[in-house]
Order: sequence, then C-alpha cells, then structure tokens
Amino acid sequence: MGVAVGIIDGFVYLGTAVMSFTYGFILPQEELDTCGNLIGAATEPANWIAWPISMVPIALIGLILASRLWNAKPKPGSAGH
Repeated sequence: MGVAVGIIDGFVYLGTAVMSFTYGFILPQEELDTCGNLIGAATEPANWIAWPISMVPIALIGLILASRLWNAKPKPGSAGH
C-alpha cells in the first residue's frame, strides 16, 4: 500500500505544478499603480471566471480516478509486503 500512496502523492504534486502554470496563463496579470493599488484587468470580477471553470474538469477526473481506488482490494495470492 505504501507504493500506491507514494504514487498518488506524486500525482498530487504534479497536478499542483500543472495547475499553477495553467493559472498563470489564463488569469489576468497583476498591475499596480504608483501607490501600490491593484488596477487593470485583475480588478474586474468577470476576468476571474476561468479560475473555477478550470478546476471543474480536473476535479471530475480526480473523482473518477479516486472512485476506482475507493474499494480496491489486493488480488488473492499476491505478495503483501
């Protein structure tokens, strides 16, 4: 079971890396005025709709993969350790 947990954990880190690059590409760029106040496209709420929308397909894929493992049991006769 330790190997399976390690593999799943590795995919968590991989998914986090992929999504961080994705968010950097699809979300509005931060712009600051001379006083340090946020201005530009990042202040418009409609420009942030891509954030929750991009999470839904990935969450569904994760749900499908996790549901396959939810009640998984070792095959009879296989080595346990």
